[in-house]
Amino acid sequence: MANNWHVRALAMAIASAATVSGGAWAMPFETGNPDLEVRFDNTIKYNLMSRVESQDKDVTNSANPNLFDDADLGFDKGIVSNRFDLLSELEVVWKQNFGFRVSAASWHDQAYGDSNDHPGLNKDFRINGNYTDTWGLLSAPPGEYNDFADNQAHKDVELMDAFVFANFSVGGSEASVRAGRHTLYWGQSLFASGATNGIAGAMAPIDQARGLGVPGSEAKELFLPTNKLSGSFQVNQNLSLVGYYSFEWEPVRYSAPGTYFALSEISMDHAEFLTLVPGQVDPATGALVAPRTGYVQDSSEEPDDGEWGAGLQYVFTNGLELGVYYLNYHDKAPQGVIGALNVGQYATAQATTNPTAALLVALWPAYSGGVPPDQFGYYTGGGYPAVGIGRFKWTYREDNELFGISLGKEIAGVSVGMDLAYRNDVAIDFNSGTLLHTETYPDFGALQATVAATLAAAGFPTDNFDFDGADGDNYAGATGDVWTLVVNGVGFLDPGALWDGGSYAVEMTFAALTAYGDNEQLASKYIDENDIATTIGLSFAPQWYQVMPSLDLKLPFTLSYGINGHSPLRGGGDADLGIASIGLSFEYQQVWTIDTKYNMFFGEQENGSLGNLIDRDNVALTIKRTF
Repeated sequence: MANNWHVRALAMAIASAATVSGGAWAMPFETGNPDLEVRFDNTIKYNLMSRVESQDKDVTNSANPNLFDDADLGFDKGIVSNRFDLLSELEVVWKQNFGFRVSAASWHDQAYGDSNDHPGLNKDFRINGNYTDTWGLLSAPPGEYNDFADNQAHKDVELMDAFVFANFSVGGSEASVRAGRHTLYWGQSLFASGATNGIAGAMAPIDQARGLGVPGSEAKELFLPTNKLSGSFQVNQNLSLVGYYSFEWEPVRYSAPGTYFALSEISMDHAEFLTLVPGQVDPATGALVAPRTGYVQDSSEEPDDGEWGAGLQYVFTNGLELGVYYLNYHDKAPQGVIGALNVGQYATAQATTNPTAALLVALWPAYSGGVPPDQFGYYTGGGYPAVGIGRFKWTYREDNELFGISLGKEIAGVSVGMDLAYRNDVAIDFNSGTLLHTETYPDFGALQATVAATLAAAGFPTDNFDFDGADGDNYAGATGDVWTLVVNGVGFLDPGALWDGGSYAVEMTFAALTAYGDNEQLASKYIDENDIATTIGLSFAPQWYQVMPSLDLKLPFTLSYGINGHSPLRGGGDADLGIASIGLSFEYQQVWTIDTKYNMFFGEQENGSLGNLIDRDNVALTIKRTF
């Protein structure tokens, strides 16, 4: 396409510290054949991060801290990451037209090699004067990690890109095809909020764990590769047709339960226990007064493959770039949550104080006993005992439709971009206050209705929704029609008395729910029809060359902030919540990069899930070397 998209990419590369992939220099091999090019690149990175802010009672003693306090309680001031990363990339190209690319990432974080600081209880959140047990795992005791968290945060190896490609001519026109694991994103979005509200966020899962751990990350750094077939066909000098079909679906990558940047203990596939009623611990003796009670996570209903998209891109003679797109996509973020209450287990938990429940246990022994005997070890494996009274799972809405238009043009030296998108009857961000769309089983008639009424009075509506039948087609969550607009600009700083150069970028997003579809009562209480949720993201990075021999200096600043409203799309932005980062970035001989940053999270805790991180300020040192 036209030069404007290349200008935007170059400017954003200058605006931020070198990324793992963007910072790599190609290392060509001498093949002895001019038609064969082989490059093998490696980037090694070390990151040391320290928490500088103590736990805030606005987080640990807020509404429902039992759903998100583990990450906060698990880390006192001090080291929260001590990590080495290695990214290796191999690319083989024949005659500049055919080839393949493979890349893999590996990491080891010593900070997650042992248990963390979690005390096993929450002293700030009390019931009847007792400390509370709000631990969210069953497979590991307080302060330790489940297998998913160990892989994500401690150590693992991951295949990234793995695809073949071909560039060729068809009837005098140019065409290109890629097949395998790769990233693909259309539109003009720059930052994470722009990707979520724009076109690109519907096309690929986003690495939110990286987005929170490295504030100011560009959207292109956050997209995760999946298996797909994609291609483009250049009809003429101005017009190109593009399309893709995906063979693999992956969800948004959230920080694992109990890790430093975890937003919640339940809002992901690898959660384990939804604590409805926290356990109670005697402050004087440390003895358990009552176990935590809740739902065990069932296997989430993940979508099948079959996402696809098509579009056209046209470059006008004045340099204006137009993209028109249609996407049929599946949700990447879990938003439809459904619970199923086991009446027998619920009755057992209540039997000591409720005569009716005790009678039920006596009359229907097949459904009583609290925890099923064959699962007792699993239910009680999380330190203090946990009483499971049912199960819950997430569903992802399938076959959503997006109609989008993107525009891009260089105006007065600034590369300006825009995405306008309409999403038809898509999943709407859920309300954590009325979290469960609940089925009760087995069917006990009038008693079932009584239990449902009791739960509804406590804030958990029930309606005999089919738990086992809920999936991406039979969606268990709120839906609606959503319009979004993303507008941004990228430019270079002119040399002058204050700096030698640098760049800046600004992006604003606007999102509005225009009409509800199903289950309006399950939508976030902060979402109002036709209200416009607005966010801003920006980066400003002045640069000074040769401050010492072979040493360049940047002063990068980034900000992401919700100006007003609550985006109907999960992760699209919440009012008065933000992330900012400022630091120094040194580049030595264009090979070594040393970054120091202060990262801060701010706003009102109750305004959205990002509010759970308002006490997670940190300082970070990152050293990278490319070879």
